[in-house]
Amino acid sequence: MARKPGSHTVQPGNFRVRSRAWQAMRSLRVFDLGQLMSVAEIERWNAAKFVRALSRTGYLREVAPANPARRVSATFRLVRDSGPRAPVVRQIGEVFDPNTGAVHRAAVMS
Repeated sequence: MARKPGSHTVQPGNFRVRSRAWQAMRSLRVFDLGQLMSVAEIERWNAAKFVRALSRTGYLREVAPANPARRVSATFRLVRDSGPRAPVVRQIGEVFDPNTGAVHRAAVMS
């Protein structure tokens, strides 16, 4: 049977790691990538991908930009805490929230 466009199978290992990252975001509220990696024990590529997806869909807001010259990463604030279950990033760039059942798409930049 063919899959619907954008559907995918959640890999249990990745899901557990992102669940830890989500719980870390909920407890820290304001964090940078290094803090998230340390608290959630998540690899940089995975943390960056999760943060980027949540930022584009309105879960996170950047409160301080990165400064590569000073080796400072961007700081983010959790602005949409919908509940204890981690949002699921889908391959087509949208985020499914299992707490509300809503699907959030990336904000259009103008």
